[in-house]
Order: sequence, then structure tokens, then C-alpha cells
Amino acid sequence: MDLVTILTNARDHDEAKRRDAEERLAAASQKDFGGFLHALALELANNDRQATLRQLAGIILKNSIYSNDANRYEVCQKQWIAVPENTKNEVRVLLTNTLHSQTYESRHTAAQVIAKLALIDLPTGSWQNLVPSLIENLTNQTSSEFTKQSSLQTIGYICEEINPDIMQGFSDQILTVIIHGMRDASNLVKHSATDALYNALEFVRHNFEKKEERDYIMKTIFETCGSTEPTIKRLAFENLVKIVPLYYGYIFEYMGDIYNITVNAIQTEPNEGVVLQAIEFWTTLCEEEYNLSEDDLSKEVMSKALAPFIPVIVQTLLKQDEDQTDSWNVCMAGATCITYIALNVTDSILEPIVPFISQNLASQEWRLAEAACVALGSILEGPTAVEFQRFLANTIPTLIEHATKNPNSMVRDSASWTLARMCAHQIEAVADQLDIVLQALVNGTKDPLPKVAAHACWGIHNICQAFEIGSVGQYSSLNKLFPHIAQALYVAAHRADDEDSLRVNAYEALNSLISFSNADDNLIVEVLNFILVDFEKTFTMEGDQDERKQTQALICSTLQTISTVLKDKIKPQVQRMLYLLFNVFKTQSHIIYEEALLAIGSVIHAIEGDFKPYLQAFLPILTECLRNVEFGEVSNISIGIVSDITRALNKEFTPLASSIIPLIIQDLIDPKISMNAKPNALSCLGDIALAIGSDFIQYLPNVMPILEQATTVPIEDEEYLNSLRNSIFDAYIGIIHGLKSENASDKFTPYVTAVLQFVSIVYAEKDRTSYQVIGAAIGLLGDLAQSLGDQVKAILRHDIVNNLIQLGSSQDGNREVAEWAREVIFK
Repeated sequence: MDLVTILTNARDHDEAKRRDAEERLAAASQKDFGGFLHALALELANNDRQATLRQLAGIILKNSIYSNDANRYEVCQKQWIAVPENTKNEVRVLLTNTLHSQTYESRHTAAQVIAKLALIDLPTGSWQNLVPSLIENLTNQTSSEFTKQSSLQTIGYICEEINPDIMQGFSDQILTVIIHGMRDASNLVKHSATDALYNALEFVRHNFEKKEERDYIMKTIFETCGSTEPTIKRLAFENLVKIVPLYYGYIFEYMGDIYNITVNAIQTEPNEGVVLQAIEFWTTLCEEEYNLSEDDLSKEVMSKALAPFIPVIVQTLLKQDEDQTDSWNVCMAGATCITYIALNVTDSILEPIVPFISQNLASQEWRLAEAACVALGSILEGPTAVEFQRFLANTIPTLIEHATKNPNSMVRDSASWTLARMCAHQIEAVADQLDIVLQALVNGTKDPLPKVAAHACWGIHNICQAFEIGSVGQYSSLNKLFPHIAQALYVAAHRADDEDSLRVNAYEALNSLISFSNADDNLIVEVLNFILVDFEKTFTMEGDQDERKQTQALICSTLQTISTVLKDKIKPQVQRMLYLLFNVFKTQSHIIYEEALLAIGSVIHAIEGDFKPYLQAFLPILTECLRNVEFGEVSNISIGIVSDITRALNKEFTPLASSIIPLIIQDLIDPKISMNAKPNALSCLGDIALAIGSDFIQYLPNVMPILEQATTVPIEDEEYLNSLRNSIFDAYIGIIHGLKSENASDKFTPYVTAVLQFVSIVYAEKDRTSYQVIGAAIGLLGDLAQSLGDQVKAILRHDIVNNLIQLGSSQDGNREVAEWAREVIFK
């Protein structure tokens, strides 16, 4: 069967034909990879073929040499590199020739394929004439607008993904042809050039550092922002947005033009996509300034534009979408922008924006009232002035009136959102009116609009969170209000019209209420009884299975919270709880597995050694979860539960060690497991060793080489490096303490040298090392001296050990352990 027929069948409606075609394509690729790619490139370049067929050939070619999966991509790279050079050159020529095609689908697909090949070829020094040939296409007077368009697209796609250093030698030429393209008469060329500039901005840093060249770039972008073609105009504004984080230091000198261009777009531009990007510029600017240190003198752009800009941005809040769709729109973008302005300039936002809120919050015109609610809600995180607290307190009655009684659903929605957000970020303003706010929120859980009810639940959640710190207003706890609030949340969680995260918000609020209300245990037990009845019902639920899974996950979360709060007072219900939690693992949803495991871990914490009767039923579940590393965080949580069980059972964990330890080791060496799981797995080995004492000796030959290997892994991420090293020390300390507890410390002697080598590495990289890791290293050295005595002290009396202890002595958090270690090692 010829390739054209196979490609035709690959998009046939007949499933059998499609499957046969896919099998034939896979076989052809395996038989002769280079020949297969060449044949596909021929079809893509063939002007006599249908456009859809040519495009399909190109897509298959692209997918043959590129994959989002790292392992698969590595295979693709090796396969392409192994293709004979003459075949590769023929494929390259066919692809670059296709850039001249009259058919957009073909030349655009060729641009994508070329860019993916460039990711392999250019870093290795291959296809050296690629970029020059693309530049030639753009500087040649005879090139068509189609050729220029596809060549610019190719440059843009390459720049989007490749390491900037690789393209540095071409940056001047690339920038020149892109800027020239942005001034081309053809909108096709102008569009592709503006898009290419967006992807090339990181490559032209040295150009941006030269004022003359920077001026020319910015002038071209400004001119393109005035394009009559909306898509080109939007792309130009996207370039402005991207310039902010890349070149913030140069923004101020262009703010006069930028202000006029963006404000004009916000006020007059009919195309929503352009307006959204104009607003996004200011949002990104504020986000960038917010992330700068407070004493950074360059952090001044927004503050200087604040007074004239606020009246402009608040007007976007009046462009409400009456259909109440959740799609991103100008009103949402404006509110987000105001939020970031408030975070950035804090109290300075109050003077220009409070008059708008004050004038419109009580308005009978729904658009004005709703906009004022949104403006108020958007500035709650940032300002801290006492006057602002008083202002907020005065708005509460109006907000409650809107949230509970306004006939317009959008006003109720925004007022309830603002009230809930106030409870999260300005609880002091709410404190003196907590009773009426809570009652309004409880009533809000019954609102006919699920979104309003969801906001009400969120508000209750935020108030409960505030009690974690202490009293709120006249309330020292929510104990007396617990039954009233819990019932409202329980009813809200069971509403048939669940939308807009109502069920999720209701359960989260219930969890916060249980955690922080300081309620009597018997009240929480009553909730537990209701929750367990609901849990039982989920296993016989019919209909929407996604709803059943979500409900089970939420119930598991609540059981976790209840176990944490009640501790051993859950014992009368433990058998029932665990039976239901174990049943969850008969489903096929690893998301529920995560929540169920967390709940089980909480139960183990609560009842400790009394979990032993349930081990036989739980062990198959635990071992399966440890094995299935593809289940996201399931393995990681399972490792944590192993640690919980070791602490609950201590020496009684020994019979389990022979089956569990190999699984922990396998997780450590499995490349597919989450990186976050590896530190936990190392600590877990230490927990097991501490629990089973001398019975861990038989596992030392397998465990210690893995620990030693982990000490030398090169890691760039400093936070992860410290986490991993801290866990290695945890493991060593657990092992030495476990052996010492049964007079078997001498079994650790062969591994002392490896420990000292690790300590030497940590000290050599002390500038990258957290004080916690330094403290753990010093603690381990002291433990070794104390456990092994004179036989190891001579080895420990080393300059590096002394220097490390001196370093610890200079750190507040490590001074005590350092002095102790010095005493036991050098006395």
C-alpha cells in the first residue's frame, strides 16, 4: 500500500482503516526511520497533493522527531541523529523549499517541523545554513509575502524553545529582519514578524542595552500598536507586556508613550483582545514591581501613574457581562489589574479609588453598585492604614444588604465575594460586626444562585481561619455557633444545584470550622456520624461518577480533619471509618487515593498503636500504592504513612520491614516517581531503622550504598538540595540511633568514612546550605562520637569537622547542638 493511501486512510471515518493505517505508519518508521521521514517530507512538499494530506504528512513527520514526553523525545533525537547525513540533508531541503508553498497549511507545517529539527541540529552544530537561509528569504527582494511569512514563523518557533545562547550569533540579523518585517506592507508578513519578535525578545538583550537600538525597537512596537488589523495590534501589545519582566529597568523612559497607547486602547479600542492586553501591561508592571525589594529605587513607575490611571481602570469594571459567563473579559481583567495595583502601592491606592467606591456602592443602578463592590473587593489585599479599616467597617452594612437582598444576581455575587474576601484579608474591619457578618454568610449559603452560596461558604471558611490565631472581636471561639454554622454548611454541601465549587467550598469551610472553632468534642462527633452515613451512601450512588468521586474525596478530607482534632476520641468509630476508607481503593481514581491515604494517616496519628488490628487489611493497599509511582503523589503520601506506622508500632514494625523496605528503595531509584518523594523516602528509611533497631542490620548492605549515592547527586535547585540532604542526615541519624538503642552501634563503623565525605561536601558548599542542614550534620557527628566512642573520635577530630562546628556555633539555631557536639567529640 502506497503512502498516499495510508495517509488517506489515517483520517478515514472507518476506525478499522484508521487503525490499519496507524500500524502501517509505525511499521514503516521502525523499518527505515530516515526513509520514512524522507517520504513524509516529499508528500509535504508535493504541490499536487491535497492540502490536508500534505499537512497530515508534516504533522506525522513532526511527531516522529519531537515529543513532549522527555523519554520519548530522547529516543526521537537519537533516531534523527542516526539518520544518514545525505538523507537528513534531503529532508532539510524539502522542508525549506516548502516554506515557499502557495498553500498556507503546508508552509506553516513546514515551519513547525523545521523548528523542531532545529532544536536537535543547532545545538550540535548541524544544519549551519538554516538560519542564514531564513534570513536570505527575508532580505531577498524577490521573495513572496508567503515566503516571508513562513520564514518569520520559523524563526519565531525556533526562538520560542531554543536556548538563547545558541542563537546569540544571529541575534542582530534576526532582529533586523523581524523589525523590517513589522514595517512590511503585507499584513501577513507584519503579523508573523510581530509574533516572531515576541519569541525573540529574550535573544536581543545586548541590543536592548544600547539606547539607539532600544529606541528603534520600541518605536516599531509603538507604531505596530496603531495597526488597523486587530490581530497584529494585539500581538504588538503582547510584546509590550513581555518587555516588562525582561527589561523593566528601561520601561520608565518610554512610559509617556506607553501610557498614552495603553490608556487609549482601554478607553476606545473596540477589539476586546487588544483591550485585554493593554490592561495586562499594567497588571504585569505591578506584578513585577511587587516582586522587587521594597528598597529598590527603580520601583516607581506605577506610583507615578497612579492618579491618572485609576479613573481609567475603574471604568472597565462597568463593562459587565450580563450573560455572566466565566470567560475572561475586560471587567475581570480590570479587577485583576486593580488587585495587583493595590498589592504594589498599598495605601497609596486609597486616595484615587475610594471616591469611586463611596459614590457608587449604595447606588440603585446595578452596574455602578456592582462595579463598586468589585473595586472594593479588589483592593482588600495590600492597604493597611487604620483609616481604611474604619472605611471598610462602614461599608459592611451596605455589602450585606447587597449580598442578601439585591434583586440583581450580579450585585449579590460581587457583594458576597467582596464580603468573603474582606474576611480573608481585613478581618480586623469585620471583628466588631462578626455576628451580623456570620449571620449574613450563613443566610448566603441558601441563596438560589450557587455562586453566591459558594462565596458565602468561602467567607465562613475565612472567618474560621482567623480563629487559628486567636479571638476575633468579642468572640474567643465559635463553639456556641458551631451547630448553626455546621448545619448550614452541611446543607449547602448537599444542594442538588451544585455549581461554581459550592460543594468544595462548603466542605472546606466545614473543615475549617472543625479545626479552629474550639468546639466541644461531642459536637464534632455528631458531624462525624453524619459524614460517615454520607460516605456509606456514596458507594451505592448512581449517575454522575465524577460527582461521586468528588464527594468521596471531600469526605475523606473531612475525616482527616476530624481525626486530627478529636485524636483518640475517634476510636468508637475507627473500625467503620477505616472500612469505608479502605473501600475507596476498589475504585480507579488516584485523586481519591490521595485523600483517602491522608485520612488514613491522620487516623494512625490519632490512635497510634491501636491501628495494629487493621494492618492486615491495609498492607495490600499500602504496598500497591508504593508500587504505583505513576499515580502522582500517591506514592509520596504512602511513604509518609509508612513513617507514621513505624512511629505507631516501633519494634512491632519488624515483620513488615522485609516487604516494605525493598519498595521504599525501589521508589528511590525509580526515575518516574515525583522528585518530592525522594527526600521523604530517605527519611522513611531512617524512621524504619529507628523503629526496628538492630533488626535493621540486615538491610544496611542495600540501604547504605543508596544513601552514599544520594550524597553526590548534582542538584541546581538550592531548596531541593537542602531538602534532600536534610533527609539523608535524617536517615543516618535514624539508623545510628536505632542501632545504639540495642547496643549494635559498631555495625555502623564501616560507613563512617562515607558520612565524613558527605559532611565535607556539605561544608564545601556551605554558601548553598541551610542552617537546618548544618545543624543536622553537626548532630549526626555528635551522635557518631557518642555511639561509637573512642574508635571514631580520632577520625572525627578533623579540620572540616572543627570548622563545621565553628560555623554552627555562629548560627543562632545551631549554637546549642554545636556546643554539645564539640563537647562529645573533642573532650
